[in-house]
Amino acid sequence: MPEPAEEIVVGITHLRDTLGIAYQHVANYDEPIIVQRYSRKDVIMVPMWEWQFFKQLEADIRAGHCPVGREKGGRCPCSESVAGVNEPTGGEGTTG
Repeated sequence: MPEPAEEIVVGITHLRDTLGIAYQHVANYDEPIIVQRYSRKDVIMVPMWEWQFFKQLEADIRAGHCPVGREKGGRCPCSESVAGVNEPTGGEGTTG
């Protein structure tokens, strides 16, 4: 996949005049376009597949499913210990 390009920002007035061209750019190049109205950049045009992917990812996270998947042994890297936190510390049942 190519390196992400700089953000493309389009003023709302200009977008009204060039919506067809903006649509073609997003569809043909898989690059989002940020729509600017006054000084706010609240809207972004993205390819449909990308929007659907992120909506599914959001739904999975809200439902409590791990979006990363399971590592070997059935452990979820999202909910398990991070860098040794909550790992056994050598108490009962360990050797060494």
